[in-house]
Amino acid sequence: MAETNKGLIAAILFATLAVTGSLVFLGIQISNSSSLSETTLAAKINEGIQQFVQDQQDAQKPVLEIDSKLVAPINKNDHIYGDKDAPISLIEYSDFLCPYCYQFHDTAKQIVDDSNGQVNWIFRHFPLGSHDPEATMSAIASECIAEELGEEPFWTYSKTLFDNRANLSHENLIALGTNMGANEATLTKCIDNEDHNDKVQANIKNGIEVGVSGTPGNILINHENNKAIRVSGAQPIEAFNEVISSLKE
Repeated sequence: MAETNKGLIAAILFATLAVTGSLVFLGIQISNSSSLSETTLAAKINEGIQQFVQDQQDAQKPVLEIDSKLVAPINKNDHIYGDKDAPISLIEYSDFLCPYCYQFHDTAKQIVDDSNGQVNWIFRHFPLGSHDPEATMSAIASECIAEELGEEPFWTYSKTLFDNRANLSHENLIALGTNMGANEATLTKCIDNEDHNDKVQANIKNGIEVGVSGTPGNILINHENNKAIRVSGAQPIEAFNEVISSLKE
């Protein structure tokens, strides 16, 4: 299962209208040209419609191979659980208020723990608009914790956020952080100034580029052969193990 933006249906309708409008515009432009026959025009319009339909169908597939070049390269700013040099990465685009992300959090950890160093887990932010402002604020807070306390506390705080996802108010985000040893004034300033919002927005942008429309959105990538597969939702661990096996082929 995956949680999606409530605006997804509206976005699809908008896109449909946009495509329709574009086709009408195309028809007007082409009608002014005597070099294009009605048959060719019809073929081009049909081609555009078919491509749009295919794009929508691909977006709904739970498992789909994608171009690995679309995935933002893993870098020093990423949060990595497991061996940094593992040949396969599970890149998760997640939202701390998402119940399916909460369910998947332990699954992702188990995948890495059971992989004998073959898989690592990259956590990236994808706060849904329907969960804002708390979702984005929580993502920023987790980055503030990482900056002040380090990588291991980031993972601990992330698990704490999922466990407390029913109440991720500004006050509670700070309380949960200070309970871990964060300085209250430093954490408050970091959250209020949205110090890490650029990183959060960059994660969202790349998630959209690789076709993520709901959470958790997952990309499994083999760094040795550059094969990449998108797995949507909190699928069972068996499904991920099958994808990992296929990436090695």
